Amino acid sequence: MEDMMEFQEAECGVRVRAVIERQGADVLVQLVGGDVPHYGVVVTVDRAGEVRGIALPSRPGHVHQETAIAEPLARRLHAALLTAGANEKRKEGAEGADDSPLAAGNVMVVSGVHVNAITPEQMRAVFRMCERLGTRAADWLERHPIGAPEEVFASLPDRAASK
Repeated sequence: MEDMMEFQEAECGVRVRAVIERQGADVLVQLVGGDVPHYGVVVTVDRAGEVRGIALPSRPGHVHQETAIAEPLARRLHAALLTAGANEKRKEGAEGADDSPLAAGNVMVVSGVHVNAITPEQMRAVFRMCERLGTRAADWLERHPIGAPEEVFASLPDRAASK
């Protein structure tokens, strides 16, 4: 199974790339580009579909704005994981293929795209490129499903029984 993939898009003199890495059922994406690629925003979608985001300070009184491109991508990839997981269960003949809200792993997108003196045309291009990157990444995830890893947790002794 491939566990890393990179996609790139370029338009209006701007390049954006999505570097995807899988660890078990989880997906980490670096969505970076422009003149100064960086990490300014983190968006997560957990197995149950809950979205959380952090936008770090960019300069005094401001925070990074990449949530606008990172969140749609994170949501799209989470949906792709759900689709891939359900399809994999169907292939295996598993019951409840469509029932589990935990069929997918977690998705984390770390993002930073800075274009010096960005124009409105370049801003629109960044959104279009990120949408295309999301489509390509989602297609890749759906074509490369993984089985759910078996997690075994430690069990603690029952305190009442030990008294």
